[in-house]
Amino acid sequence: MRPLAQREDLPIDLMVDARSALFDVLTMDTENLVDAQKLNDAIAAGESLVKILPSNHKARFKYLDALGFIKASRYNVTKNQVDIDDAISLGRKALSLVPVDDPALPNITSNLAYNLSQRHKATKDLCDLDESIYHTRHVIRIATPNRPEYHGYLLNMGSRLYLRYRITGELENCNEALAATHQVLQLSKPRSRDHSTALLNLGVFAGGTYEKTGFWKDLEEAIRLQKLCMDISTPSPESQFHCTNNLASLYDQRFARTKDISDMKEAVRYQYETVQALPFSDSMQSTRGQHLTIYLRLLTKLARATTEVSDVERAVSDAADVLNPMPEIYADLILNLQSYGDLLSRKFELSGHPMDLYRNVTGAITLASRFNQVTGLKGESACYDITTLLILSHYTLKLATEPQGNPLVVQVIEAMHKEYLKLVQTMPFIDALIKLEKDGSINVQVIILAPQSRSTEDMEKEWNEKVEYLKSLGAKTCQLRVKLVDLTLGDRPATLSADPTQKLSESLANCTFALEGSFLTEQSHLYDQYIQGNATLQAIEIAAKSSETLSNLLKGESAEQSRVLDRLSGIFTLLYEKNKVESDLLKASSTMKESLRLRPAGDDEDVDHTRTEILCQLAHKLRFRHVQTRDEKILDDSITFANEIISSVTPFNPGRSPENKFYISGKTALAKASRSKYFLNGDVENLDKAIEYVQECLKLQSQLPFSKANNSVDLVNQFALMMRSRFDEYGELRDLVLAIEHVQDFLNVKGKELPQSSRAVLTSNLGLLYEQKCERSKVTCDIQEAIKYCQRAMELAKDTGIYWKGPCINLGSALLESYMQGKNMEDLTRAVEYARMAVDDPFSTETPNSTILMDAAMILKASYQRTKDPTELEQAREYLRKSLSRIPLSHTGRATAFYHHGEALEQLHCLRPSEIAIDEAIEAYNNAFNSSSGRVSTRLKAAYSTARLLSGKRMWDELNCTLAKAIDCIKIACPTSLPVRDRQYFLSMVPGLPADTAAATLQASTPNAYQAVRSLELSRGIILGSTMDYRSEAKHLEAVSPDLFREWNHLCMELDTLSQGPRADERTTRRQRLSMALTKVIRFIRQIPSMESFSPPLPHGSLLAHQLETASPELFGTFNALQRELDSLPTENESGRRETKRQQELSSRLNGLKSTIRSIPGLEEFLLPLPEKSLLDLARRGPIFIVNCSDLVGRSDVFIIQSSGIKVLRLPMLRHEDVERWMNEHDDVIQGWTLRTFPEKNARMRDVLRWLWQTVVKPILSHLTMISDGSGATKPRVYWIGTGRLSTAPFHAAGEHENHSTENAISHVISTYVPTLRALSFAMESTPEEQAYSKPNRHLFIAESASAPGTAALPSVEEEIRQITEAASPHATVVRTPSPTPASVLSELPLANMVHFACHAISDPLDLANSHLLLHAPPPTSPSSQPDPLAPLPESQPSLQDKNKLTVRSISAARSPSAELAYLSACSAAETRKASLADESIHIASAFQLAGFRHVVGTLWQTKDGCCKDVAGEFYRGLFGRVEEGERRRRKGKWRERVEDDEVGGEEREEGFLPVAEALHDAVVKLREENPGKLLAWAPFVCFGA
Repeated sequence: MRPLAQREDLPIDLMVDARSALFDVLTMDTENLVDAQKLNDAIAAGESLVKILPSNHKARFKYLDALGFIKASRYNVTKNQVDIDDAISLGRKALSLVPVDDPALPNITSNLAYNLSQRHKATKDLCDLDESIYHTRHVIRIATPNRPEYHGYLLNMGSRLYLRYRITGELENCNEALAATHQVLQLSKPRSRDHSTALLNLGVFAGGTYEKTGFWKDLEEAIRLQKLCMDISTPSPESQFHCTNNLASLYDQRFARTKDISDMKEAVRYQYETVQALPFSDSMQSTRGQHLTIYLRLLTKLARATTEVSDVERAVSDAADVLNPMPEIYADLILNLQSYGDLLSRKFELSGHPMDLYRNVTGAITLASRFNQVTGLKGESACYDITTLLILSHYTLKLATEPQGNPLVVQVIEAMHKEYLKLVQTMPFIDALIKLEKDGSINVQVIILAPQSRSTEDMEKEWNEKVEYLKSLGAKTCQLRVKLVDLTLGDRPATLSADPTQKLSESLANCTFALEGSFLTEQSHLYDQYIQGNATLQAIEIAAKSSETLSNLLKGESAEQSRVLDRLSGIFTLLYEKNKVESDLLKASSTMKESLRLRPAGDDEDVDHTRTEILCQLAHKLRFRHVQTRDEKILDDSITFANEIISSVTPFNPGRSPENKFYISGKTALAKASRSKYFLNGDVENLDKAIEYVQECLKLQSQLPFSKANNSVDLVNQFALMMRSRFDEYGELRDLVLAIEHVQDFLNVKGKELPQSSRAVLTSNLGLLYEQKCERSKVTCDIQEAIKYCQRAMELAKDTGIYWKGPCINLGSALLESYMQGKNMEDLTRAVEYARMAVDDPFSTETPNSTILMDAAMILKASYQRTKDPTELEQAREYLRKSLSRIPLSHTGRATAFYHHGEALEQLHCLRPSEIAIDEAIEAYNNAFNSSSGRVSTRLKAAYSTARLLSGKRMWDELNCTLAKAIDCIKIACPTSLPVRDRQYFLSMVPGLPADTAAATLQASTPNAYQAVRSLELSRGIILGSTMDYRSEAKHLEAVSPDLFREWNHLCMELDTLSQGPRADERTTRRQRLSMALTKVIRFIRQIPSMESFSPPLPHGSLLAHQLETASPELFGTFNALQRELDSLPTENESGRRETKRQQELSSRLNGLKSTIRSIPGLEEFLLPLPEKSLLDLARRGPIFIVNCSDLVGRSDVFIIQSSGIKVLRLPMLRHEDVERWMNEHDDVIQGWTLRTFPEKNARMRDVLRWLWQTVVKPILSHLTMISDGSGATKPRVYWIGTGRLSTAPFHAAGEHENHSTENAISHVISTYVPTLRALSFAMESTPEEQAYSKPNRHLFIAESASAPGTAALPSVEEEIRQITEAASPHATVVRTPSPTPASVLSELPLANMVHFACHAISDPLDLANSHLLLHAPPPTSPSSQPDPLAPLPESQPSLQDKNKLTVRSISAARSPSAELAYLSACSAAETRKASLADESIHIASAFQLAGFRHVVGTLWQTKDGCCKDVAGEFYRGLFGRVEEGERRRRKGKWRERVEDDEVGGEEREEGFLPVAEALHDAVVKLREENPGKLLAWAPFVCFGA
């Protein structure tokens, strides 16, 4: 055939036939047409054919298209630009010739579009992409949906449009791309290749959008779609590869924002699957190498992020597995070896084990050899010193093989570990290893016992042997310490000098001043003697005069004059000690500052111990003087000197004893000064610094050899008091608990070593901590502990004669708290007795400080409340006046004193009514509130007390202003860095504030309905609102500034992750396991004879260490290994505060960014409560009713929000006292009814619902003419928001329900509940309707638990699930997990559009964030044959009940990007059992709203199992029936359905919103019709959300 086709002498028809036949044969198998020669032959045949084809030949367009296709195929192989240009040219010619009715037209157009897109990839010419999109659109218009290639056309269209969106940022391109790809999901069969590709593409689109926007929902949607592609489709191997690769990248991006170690583990897992999916073929070698490099990089990131040695061990093992088969020709071999070395380095950093160091060194040698080999091939000199690494390898191997209990081995490896940790922070691991061997400070202490019977030669021999042994281990320096074991002291000298200071005084007085160096040395020596002696006042004055004269003579000699001034400062300090004249202390300070000024810059001589000692004395004495005078200048000098001490002796080195003591003393002075600074100006940052400094001092103190307990007692005491202050400031209970644990542990371990005075101080403060903990926790045992410790402190204080007023008033405060709990009059009487004793004891000359006076006043005020004795009130007021006179103006305690003074004045008014007393009380409260340094909690209480008094005087404008300021104060009191439980505590302090503020706004001289609603939004749902702010999509910001939008989203995502309560923290878990293991080891050590009182630390080289190593080398080695790893972890408080500081830093950046955004025109209201126009838009589906009742203002209203405006309707029949009475009745009815009590409680609920109808619901519906005649008209949709106690009111069920009555809400309206308008806006935030509701993408997850430990069985669950599955299966993919655990449910939530829970639920009244659904506990792990040395003690194991709880806290932390419906078929899923936090609406249902579910169905109280089954089954049948009807309407082109009059609640049912409220309403109505009188059975089912 080929020769015939090549002939030119044939007739034209025959030539065409021959060449067309040849071309057809050559292009028959297009899929395998990849060989260059075959492609060339086919192209040559095609070109010769096209050349002779007549222009009017009917098949010319087909051959032009085919030739273009082959040229494009060759371009894919050769990347020759000419080929793709020719292919496009041929395609355009073919397109111009093809008839419009020819079936080949779509394919020809599609090929041209493909070729244009290929050229765009090479040239980046947007015109090519635009033309490609134009032709793809044309293909879709002319092709029929039943065409096999139609799905491919749509997928191509989506990919090209999305590419254009990534280039141009035009949102309409993105929307059209999503629409085209979603259409493939609708048309293709599930699990088909096109279906899988569509899901894959959608995931890629969402991931790309996240890169552009930084919005969390885009990232979560990308992850969800990629997972769905793998889970519910059957992707091809290529799609599977792309899915795992994409998921690895997405989880890596999520880790960058969340810093959650589980995200990085997922990234590693998916990248490993990506690597495993690639074959070892030559053609895939480069690709496999690239993904292998990524995998090792992710392993390294995982190792750097974790503190678990086991995680790093697995990473090292996994890296070794994938590196073993790696061919030598991989381009990234060195990079991969570098990653492997980093993993080995991280392993040693965490473990400190010599074998890990040896492996690290061998890995470095391999990498260095390879690198040097490559540089040698390039003609460059070698980079790494392998000889040094080989030497280090020798030492480390010996260290690893020597007995690990040997104290010398332990010291060497610890020194290497500490030095390596310091080096690797600033350089690559291989450089760190080389420097470790060349210049590392590897110092060891050698102890030699020297009894009198031992010869010097014997000791020298032992010394030499140990030195040689240390050399073989790689030690660089060592220190010899000889311990005299049984030294006998000789006789004392017969006579001693009578007065050594007299000779010193004479020597100083008779000095002839000269400038010779020898004299200066002598003079310095004299000063040193003087400072260390016990000099007389005369000697001090002579020394001061002489030193001043010498200083004047030395002017111009900066260094020498500086030294003299140092000593002169010390002399003035001693003068101050002698006569307590403040001018001497100020002279000491100014002299030392002059010395610091004169000191030459860059002076790096050895530490001057005398000078440093003087600095230490000055720093501490100045700080103490500040406490007496409150002079901030004195405090600043103290801080200056403390910093000078620290800078002159750093870094801390356990081998340099004097410098270490100076360093700790300087840090301690800095900590105390920072705390004083906090008390002075209320800046909490100073308090945080103080705690950080004192923690460092405690840690360093424990590392000093022969450290005594008394050296640490002041640090422990300071730490406890600072943590108490921070608890007062932030309200974080963990601060108080940590302080208690720290003091208790110290007393238990070191208490016997302490003098009685120190024990008295610590014990007294421990009692104070317990008393404050009891105020918060209300736990009786806490107050009992407080009284016990305070009584013990009193006994110790009296025995030692120390300052005992502190323990005395602490005991009084503890007894007062005991009285407040138990109302035992004896406790109150004793409290008053101790209060008076602390203030007015005639046998004490001590003056009580302001704190004692204030505490005593509080006790007397409480006593007056009980006894009504006016003398106690007058005495309390006198104490408060004295306290205020002694507190500086800017001190943090001043606000507290003013607040208590205001309370006392109110009590005085009750005793003797007087407007003057009320005005003075208002002034006192205002002073407390306006104190900028006062604690926020105190200021908040003062503001509310002011408001109460202003209300009594009917000063409405002033009241409105005060309450508005109080709302601003709440934002400060409840930062997102505060744990949720502590924020709940603060918010529960002022439960009526939102309702009162709104009512005050209406009562003001210029009432404003919108401002009243705005105040409610600012003060309600604060905890929910902060999370919603982080998760909301600010699309209006994206339109104005995409860069700010992306930055905003990144900050919000990280803050959202940090703010979701206590997560499982690896450091905390590891620390707890190590501490428990160390505790067990200490127990075994204390069983050794003579070691019964053993307690950490165990300094190397100490006699205690020698004794333990001799008695039990195994325990000695285990103790050192555990202690070393424990020391490498941050302390618990350091870990928690580091996270809090990060939150504060991010919050600060976010606030700054918020200010920047609000400065942009059009964004002035960014993240403020919704502007009025947006607020009205929320009512487009039905009116919103906000029911408000204020006790403070004495009025009740309902805010009616409609599209046309906001109306206020007075509710005169709704009185606050009735609300309290009926809601208490409501709460009592719903708590734990049984079948026996059901009739009685049901009757009481009937009364509650009748009252609610008459006072609230009926007046509202009547006002809006919503009470219909029941003729069957469509019921309008309404939204309910209650404030205060009315937040839990069942408005939807209000009314009379028996005898076919229509005097009820359910007969006239369809009700939905929302916590706040912000929550409604969050629920209504739109997502593409195809994304959430396209039939193939609907995903229903069912979790059921018919039984849970300690609860009744739920026999109807199985039938309920059967009915749901039957109703949902035609419309959704139903996923049902057997025995769902909390972890498995949380992993499914991001994938699901709908979730259904059939189980028990528990509402926790103590911690609302701990309310939970009860699921299945995870199966117990099989016991290991080898016991885990770090296994927790039995008492620390979590109970089964804890393991099966899906808590509000964990649900809120989840993010479900396409979530729509959460149905909670469980009792009390929407119940809030804490009235003081009703406005926060923290319950299980609201947690699902935070997770992203637009609609949540829950229950307000417990109900019957059978009712749950009936309502759920009917609900899903009605829901999917309505969805099916909606899809039929959409197919007919009826995109919107208008229902009745929008002004009275008719809704515009928009495409993309499930008819959840309507379906639930119908289901509840059906259950109600069966037995309308059983209110408790059918009324709890409610709908929350949009």
